[in-house]
Amino acid sequence: MLRCLLVKRVIVCLMTSLGCLQLILTINRWTTPPASEMLDNRPADIEPYYSANRDYVIHPYFYRSDTNPVMSHDDVTLATHCSVSKLFMLLKLSRRWQGEISVAVFAPGSHSGVFLDVINTMQQCYPVTRQFLSIHLVYPSNRPPDKFTLNGRKLDSCHDILPYLEHSVEDINYSLSGEVYPNNLLRNVAKSSIKTRYIYLVDVDMLPSSGLHTDFHKFLANNPAVSNNTVFVTPAFESRTEDDPPLNKPELLSAWDRSVVRPFYAAVCGKCQGATGFEEWKTLGWRGGLDVGYYALWRDAWEPFYIGVNQMLPLFDERFVQYGYNRVSQVCELHVGGFKFAVLDNAFLVHLGMKERGGFHPAKDAEHKNNRLIYEEFKEKLKLKYPESDRRC
Repeated sequence: MLRCLLVKRVIVCLMTSLGCLQLILTINRWTTPPASEMLDNRPADIEPYYSANRDYVIHPYFYRSDTNPVMSHDDVTLATHCSVSKLFMLLKLSRRWQGEISVAVFAPGSHSGVFLDVINTMQQCYPVTRQFLSIHLVYPSNRPPDKFTLNGRKLDSCHDILPYLEHSVEDINYSLSGEVYPNNLLRNVAKSSIKTRYIYLVDVDMLPSSGLHTDFHKFLANNPAVSNNTVFVTPAFESRTEDDPPLNKPELLSAWDRSVVRPFYAAVCGKCQGATGFEEWKTLGWRGGLDVGYYALWRDAWEPFYIGVNQMLPLFDERFVQYGYNRVSQVCELHVGGFKFAVLDNAFLVHLGMKERGGFHPAKDAEHKNNRLIYEEFKEKLKLKYPESDRRC
């Protein structure tokens, strides 16, 4: 019998004009976390578990989408992650993607209360989120849910939710009070929970081109022999405005010509996206549908956003936290492991807002320096993991 050293139990009733939820969380810090009471849409057969280093508690499928039980294995799931401060983006993503989304939400301590209330309310106000969002809750083992309130506010109607979402928590992902943001752990949680053959890995504040979910289905139907070791790159851009980002390639090309959008990270790290070949992609024009425009060769620091066969893709190295090398390390492994990078001709992503030098959180440079050391060690280990490969990062 497992020995229980410490147990905390939190019982909560969330009151809004839209209803009441009761949550019972039992957190055992030294043994496997026991099952929680089932919330609305919570499957009874999924138990919480610890991260490999036991620093985090993970509740897979805390909410399961209506689409999830009936979706085809050959479908593609969009995978992402966020802190509570970015929950409002999930509505925008659901509307734009129109397919299954697997999202890992990091909610330490009192942030869990905001998470619970907002997601429950959002699902009732916006059925598209209930239809497509499968949500996995993650929090530190030493900061379990401890406060379930609306910070003194009630959501009296669905009109209140978007302002509340955007201002409920001031901290952003990399500036959480007293916490590091475990981005690669969160990516792995979202990735490992996916049922479909294909996965589309993106950041939460990026919107894909309209119709990409459907267009990629058609692309697969027209190309049944696509290789398992090919990933399909969607060029990433950033927009000056967060309102009405381009829906399709003609709109994006027009916005690009007017300097309303530009390649992602253009002013901060040109080589981070440069290997995508933006000018070549631009010359492809608009042909309708979706196809491979060309193949890109990996270059140092490239970190594209892509669709790939989930089971073929390596996990993200969870030693990378905060800022720097968290995505590029995984793309480096794809390169060393022999993957090809096919750039799709009419698909793209748009980051809402432009990245500028000096616009990052204060600890960014120190985090980048620390993660650089981990990255050098990571690359050495790849030589042992792929001894037959002549590719290096």
